[in-house]
Amino acid sequence: MYAGEYGYNSGPFWELMPTVTFALLLIALVGNWRTPRRRLLLGAVALFIVAGLFTVFVMSPAQEAVVGVGFSDAVDEALRVRAIRWHMLDWTSWALTVSVGVVLAVALAVRVPEANATRDAA
Repeated sequence: MYAGEYGYNSGPFWELMPTVTFALLLIALVGNWRTPRRRLLLGAVALFIVAGLFTVFVMSPAQEAVVGVGFSDAVDEALRVRAIRWHMLDWTSWALTVSVGVVLAVALAVRVPEANATRDAA
């Protein structure tokens, strides 16, 4: 799947999208800094950074170890064990990513007082 003339290369996606996502998270954080959502957004940014670091330093080397071997008709037990480890790491990475989305969804549910309501009350 990754090798040959029509091999799959997701590199351009992964080089661009995390940067765009991080920028959007920072914009959301700045826009909600003086609201009760700030702590949840800080948590989402922190989880996003943790997920990125985990992917770069733990999961990517495991994936390269599996993909770099290439295709063979013979079953390589050591490769099978590395693939199982990569699969568990991939699920961990997805769990971290989903947790960012859950925290963002919870942040959207937090009610923000309207600016006019506080001025009218005074």
